[in-house]
Amino acid sequence: MNFYFMVGPVKLWTLALTLKKNLINCFVLGNKTQQKQCGQDYIFNKKYKFTLVITSFFWSVTGDGTVKLNEYLGVDNYKQTIYRDVNDYFRNIISLLENGGHV
Repeated sequence: MNFYFMVGPVKLWTLALTLKKNLINCFVLGNKTQQKQCGQDYIFNKKYKFTLVITSFFWSVTGDGTVKLNEYLGVDNYKQTIYRDVNDYFRNIISLLENGGHV
């Protein structure tokens, strides 16, 4: 039996929300989250061919989580740009820099 600890994007969401809440000139760019505010452990059993998924923690930044992060994403991405690849992010970052914080 294999045991994996996976946090995936949770660390990035926590960092993004922390920076947004604590820096004046900070923008959160991207698509809205699925509002999954937990980390999970996965247990794979190859012999019996099943995977057990256990929620192991919930994350927040001073009491706020994915709902607040989505609010910031809505404000900073008011044009509702869909980010499909890294070029979309770079295009909008350059636009923010050139236009004083307005995409």
